[in-house]
Amino acid sequence: MKFEYKLLSILWILLIVFSLANLYTYSTFSEYDLYGFTGSAFNKAMNLFFRFGLVIGFLTVIVLIDDKLYENKKIENKLKKIFVKNKLYILLIIITFLSLSYIFAIFGIYISDIPLLNKIFLGKQDYNGFPSVHLGQHHGFSGWFLIIISIFALKINTIIHHNFLRIILGLIFCILLIYGIYLNIEDFTNEQIGKRTGIFLLPQFKYNFEWIISLIAVGISIFLLGFYERKRS
Repeated sequence: MKFEYKLLSILWILLIVFSLANLYTYSTFSEYDLYGFTGSAFNKAMNLFFRFGLVIGFLTVIVLIDDKLYENKKIENKLKKIFVKNKLYILLIIITFLSLSYIFAIFGIYISDIPLLNKIFLGKQDYNGFPSVHLGQHHGFSGWFLIIISIFALKINTIIHHNFLRIILGLIFCILLIYGIYLNIEDFTNEQIGKRTGIFLLPQFKYNFEWIISLIAVGISIFLLGFYERKRS
């Protein structure tokens, strides 16, 4: 199996696992543990599956189209090079560590119940009548998963043959990478720092013109500075 298909398989497996974990958590725990959630556990799980499935599906379709158009053409595999060159593995390690409380939460586990990690992270400690980090899905988790998908996509993008597809894919996933980083860091700082100190460092992302334009501008800049590659001969 080609390396890009292995990465896509990992993303689809993760999506299925997280969706099932969401279904379990939201159908098992109380309103208190779920920050007052009273809706349908099935809808919550399907919302996660289809939201991220749309992104992974888009990536999958692009890879399949490019593979079909250039099935007889060989190209140097630079996936590992770009991963090291752009230090994406460092970002992946740091963000995953900061996201541990959200990863545990989606499986119905308070990180404060885990030895050693409970010395670092808030979990079930009460904050205004609810756990500091409730069980279930957080937008910090959504940000982390978007980062994972985007990093995999940017790796795959280095072997896309079609120049237009490569540019579009790179732009879209650089924007999603920045969006995911902001969601993750904002949730982490507000829950792990703000709920300890009362100082909330970052506002939640606002879906208005100014914020979206800023997100797109930063994403395009990251693409041009770190991932743009001139037309191949």
